[in-house]
Amino acid sequence: MIPSKIKNALENSELIRSVINTQKNGLNWSEYNRTVFTHIAKRINYKVTSQVINNPVLVENQWLIGENELNRLFHTESLKSFEDMIDYLKSIPKYRTFNWISGKTLQTYWTKPSTPKDKKLNTLLCFLEVEIEEWDEWKKERSELVPHTSQNPSQVLLKKNYLGNYFRYYQKSKFGDTIAKVPFRIYENNLGTVVAESKTIGHSYKSKHIEIRDSAIYILMENLNWDENEYLIFNIGIAPFPQILMGSSSSLNNKKQAISKKNILLRVGENFDFNEISHHEISTHSDIDPEQAEGRILDYFKRNKDNYISSELVSNLDDLR
Repeated sequence: MIPSKIKNALENSELIRSVINTQKNGLNWSEYNRTVFTHIAKRINYKVTSQVINNPVLVENQWLIGENELNRLFHTESLKSFEDMIDYLKSIPKYRTFNWISGKTLQTYWTKPSTPKDKKLNTLLCFLEVEIEEWDEWKKERSELVPHTSQNPSQVLLKKNYLGNYFRYYQKSKFGDTIAKVPFRIYENNLGTVVAESKTIGHSYKSKHIEIRDSAIYILMENLNWDENEYLIFNIGIAPFPQILMGSSSSLNNKKQAISKKNILLRVGENFDFNEISHHEISTHSDIDPEQAEGRILDYFKRNKDNYISSELVSNLDDLR
């Protein structure tokens, strides 16, 4: 049987109730026939497909579909990339849907003693719009009965695709031509937890929290030298092992105004000693080969005029001029 928390959420889902004739079939799911569960599965599959289209990492990291099934799909539909798969999902008519879970499988969860597969539970949690970092908690009841070694999906994805050394680039001041280039790394500590670190001149930063949500990496960085926090958000995109990550950083300046800057993380192929490498400042007018990675990044900041935004200190509507 499925965990009671998931079971109750499904039975009380307005989307599912809309496809069940409760006057005819009643409210007791254990008495529903295969036809009713097939209607329920179609409703679930349609919504999960929409979720996957908006968040491809659900299939890229095989949270909803196994490797063999994925390879079979790529072969039969002549897909060459996950972009192709998303296009394929978009092309499926609403009346047919992709079969993430079948009515037959659903029926067994209510009518027979069974142990649901992890990916099927993930499918149900995806339908219920449960945040990925909460999946383990929702499946906890099952984990107390069935031994398993699943990890937090967010941590698994970070370890799989984003560990490594980077340089972080951002425009140093709103109207300046200076780009800060600071060392940045994402690594796994001795406790098996993913940690991010960065540093500028005289200041070191370490993550208080890092997670993947809504196709982005969210990092809360703490200044280890004085009382300051900085929030970083980087878009993941669809590449499983990206060369760069684009995002933004938000913090307060010395006037206590909120500021936000575009950031680019450039993955460094070779290892470097994080403790020894230092912060650099580079002019956008530097003579750097525009075909090299750093030259292309500098050219990007030079061409874009919205790399840096800041708030104003106001207290009433008259200040908005």
